[in-house]
Amino acid sequence: MSKVLRFFGNVKLRIFRMDRSKLVGTAALLSALGLTLLSASFVYTSINHLHAAFGWVQHTNRVILQMTTIEKNLLSADSTMRAQAYSGERLNFFNTRMTNASIQTDVEHLAVLVADNPDQIQRVLRLQTVIAARAIASPKREGAEFDRMSDIRSKIEDMRTVEWQLLQTRIAAKEHATVTSLFLATLTGFLALALGSLGIYLLTRESAHRRFAELELMRIQRLNMMSLTTMALAHEINQPLAAAGNYLAASLRLAKAPDANVPTKIIDAATNAQEQVLRASKIIKRLRGFIAKSEEERTIESPGIIIEDAISLIGTIDSSIKVETNIEADLPCVSVDRIQLQQVLINLIRNSIEALGGGKRSELMLSVMAINATLVRFDVRDNGPGLAKSIRENLFKPFISTKSGGMGVGLMICKAIIISHGGQISASNGPDGGTIISFTLPALPQQIAA
Repeated sequence: MSKVLRFFGNVKLRIFRMDRSKLVGTAALLSALGLTLLSASFVYTSINHLHAAFGWVQHTNRVILQMTTIEKNLLSADSTMRAQAYSGERLNFFNTRMTNASIQTDVEHLAVLVADNPDQIQRVLRLQTVIAARAIASPKREGAEFDRMSDIRSKIEDMRTVEWQLLQTRIAAKEHATVTSLFLATLTGFLALALGSLGIYLLTRESAHRRFAELELMRIQRLNMMSLTTMALAHEINQPLAAAGNYLAASLRLAKAPDANVPTKIIDAATNAQEQVLRASKIIKRLRGFIAKSEEERTIESPGIIIEDAISLIGTIDSSIKVETNIEADLPCVSVDRIQLQQVLINLIRNSIEALGGGKRSELMLSVMAINATLVRFDVRDNGPGLAKSIRENLFKPFISTKSGGMGVGLMICKAIIISHGGQISASNGPDGGTIISFTLPALPQQIAA
């Protein structure tokens, strides 16, 4: 039961973390699928209405044909009896009885055909009564047989008229139902097409935005790496340049001493060399100042939103890794370069995922809380093997990496970004194992955040 609850909890968490356009796009596609099925059901209903209408036509044809058969058999029997009566032949009562029985059977069959209409059943019963009276009546009474046949034909004609009217009513109802179903099928089909197109557009746009964000993060990372590399080179080169300048200054002092016998050309060359060294130092100093004072696009952001954006940008995470968040309520806002902070979190999350190594119980916890009114702390915690002390102490130094083939600059860049935002970053092992990477950011006062 706990596994089922955990599964649905993870599904709910993933849905909550989905980008809004992705969520709307998925909902639009699911709605389009539902409308497509609904449109198909309307088409199926229309086909059923058409089939039913054709069935009513066939049914009416059978009823009319049965009435015609009864009328024909009655006229045939009446003609035979009249011919025998006028010719003076003796009536064949056996044949007459068989003919009347056959006609009664035809009437019963007609009653079965119109069993769905109570009014028609009553008419059939009255017709059956008249036909039965005719069968037992004496054929010698002048005019009586003609009157009975006229009454029978009148009743059959009434039934035929009612049957045609009933068919027209049923056909009209089926036509209306068919047109309505086809209209609804067309409408839902167009809606399904529109929602499907919208869903595909939103999902494609969301993928394009994510790809653009990833490319932007890669570009920023490359720029940061270049900046840090340039600063490191400038720092390292500045020291030998300063030493070279000092040596040249000392050499010039010695060369210009009263008791020194140094040619003027050598003094001029040393002076020129000193000027070039000073010029190179000034260029490096300006370059370092330019990099250190580079403009950043700082915005006021909610720490919880930064966490959620980083998770959405990280892409698909192995289903064997359980990702949880713990975001404290009513957190103060921070002033950050949003793209750089996303870069830091994505780098830390990916490092933790790689450290987990797809174990049976891999867990990743992202939390953010307020330490006090001036600081907000972010934690990226995993339950991996942890860090050795020697690695932990030098983790944020250049070219130190826990991964085989790693360059050791990712965490160095993360540290530089956090420090440029006025924060601190550190690594430690959890009390129950695993690694915890923590960094702090200055919190904005409530009146400024508002």
